[in-house]
Amino acid sequence: MIILAGFRRFSAKDDLSFAKELIERVGVAATPVSGFYTRPEDHERGYLCFAFCKQEATLRQALERLHQLHSL
Repeated sequence: MIILAGFRRFSAKDDLSFAKELIERVGVAATPVSGFYTRPEDHERGYLCFAFCKQEATLRQALERLHQLHSL
């Protein structure tokens, strides 16, 4: 299962830059939506794709890390 999540309330960066920042800041990886399109004008800006094909413990740890974004 995957989910698209908007990140504009955390950053005005493009999706690739924010995906890299997310790894560096909180240790959670997501796929930039722009990677699924050949033309930049064809995709929504400000979204990342998260995959949920993980163990429950891994998902809980990722959720805890993502909560850190509110305090950064």
